[in-house]
Amino acid sequence: MTDPSLLQALALTLDSVSQGVSYVDADQRIRLYNRRYLELLDLPAALLATQPHVEEVVQLQAQRGDFGPEFSLIDPLARQYVAKEYAAHGANLDVPEVYLRRTRAGRVLEVRTTLLGSGGRVRTFSDVTSYFEMQEALRQSEARWKSLFELGSDWYWETDAAYRLTRIDVNPALAVDLGTARHLGKARWELPSLNLSDVHWAEHRRVLDAREVFRDFEIERPKDFGGPRWVSVSGAPFFDGFGQFLGYRGMGRDISGRKQAEQQVHRLAYLDELTGLPNRRALLNLLQDALEACQRQAQQRGLLFLDLDNFKALNDAHGHDHGDLLLAQVAQRLSEMTPLGHQPARLGGDEFVVLLAASVGDPSAAVVQQQAEAQAQWALERLSQPYQLRQITYRLSPSIGVVFFGPQHRDVSDVLREADQAMYRAKLDGGGRYRVFDAPTATLLPRPQRRGRSR
Repeated sequence: MTDPSLLQALALTLDSVSQGVSYVDADQRIRLYNRRYLELLDLPAALLATQPHVEEVVQLQAQRGDFGPEFSLIDPLARQYVAKEYAAHGANLDVPEVYLRRTRAGRVLEVRTTLLGSGGRVRTFSDVTSYFEMQEALRQSEARWKSLFELGSDWYWETDAAYRLTRIDVNPALAVDLGTARHLGKARWELPSLNLSDVHWAEHRRVLDAREVFRDFEIERPKDFGGPRWVSVSGAPFFDGFGQFLGYRGMGRDISGRKQAEQQVHRLAYLDELTGLPNRRALLNLLQDALEACQRQAQQRGLLFLDLDNFKALNDAHGHDHGDLLLAQVAQRLSEMTPLGHQPARLGGDEFVVLLAASVGDPSAAVVQQQAEAQAQWALERLSQPYQLRQITYRLSPSIGVVFFGPQHRDVSDVLREADQAMYRAKLDGGGRYRVFDAPTATLLPRPQRRGRSR
């Protein structure tokens, strides 16, 4: 190429590109370069005008510190090559096709080399600082996410646009089998759960269809599906660069331990330790809910108040341990009413209450009373059967008060007071029987202080 116009056109072309370009001949001399090459490498034009040997330029760069201490500004994959090039004195080297290096100003350059058949080479230098910083930011973000994931979550999950699970990454610290393979390809409502009904899932799907973030959605998995285990999942929708919905992703945690602790606290707070029945506190809550429902629906409901006759005699004759055994057996017998929808509870001492189930079908007062008296008669007969208490067989009977409550009652205390009065009337009439509270004829009966109850 000796035509001056072509040489000028070539020079203009090279100077217009955004990459630095250099041509090194077979003798390792830099014969051709552009302006961007000088700018990116901060090389003196006077030196390059002499078509210097590559070794001269590398030595200049090394002396200025362009490569950093121990060539630390060079990509580790090419660090050895550059170090050898500095001391090569013209020797042939295995040239990496591409590597990265930093400049003293902090820019990141991508260096690409094309070997020529003549023994020379063309090398380009591209400023990839922005791309490198973006990739580094992504790497740091992923590292932060991984740290947060490993510290705060048990697994990461993703779904597709149809809410089917497509990815589950389990935290290595979670040494349990989640049955991941059985989850993939299915929506959560297609998997078994013990605590969620169709209504719950419909509400959850409404949240998903609205592309809303959800937090701490709790699911109880059954024993035959990775359980028994409680899990809590939180998620948010994600989209592509054009705003197209791609699915949901989020975190999951195994909260079985927390749930067990909550159940233990609930058991201590609401269950009677001796009998396992709901205690007085739980009974008052149940009765309050039932009373409010009766008031809203203008219906009646029945309640039995039971007291064991001559229970003190058992404690006096055989000790409180025998009394406790009998109370536990009374609770077991009353629990036979639970499958029918009735709820027995221990009020305290040797007093029990049974909240009868709401009447099915005909809710008239006459039907409610008939059903309640039938349950009172059953309880009377069942609790009067003998009890085996270690080496002794013991008999006693209950006194039972029956009350019907509904809109005519203001609060729970009124219901229990009337039931207690009916029970005491049965006891005054000789015990071993039931009496129904009759408001028009009821008179307030003084209750003597009772002693000798088991705990």
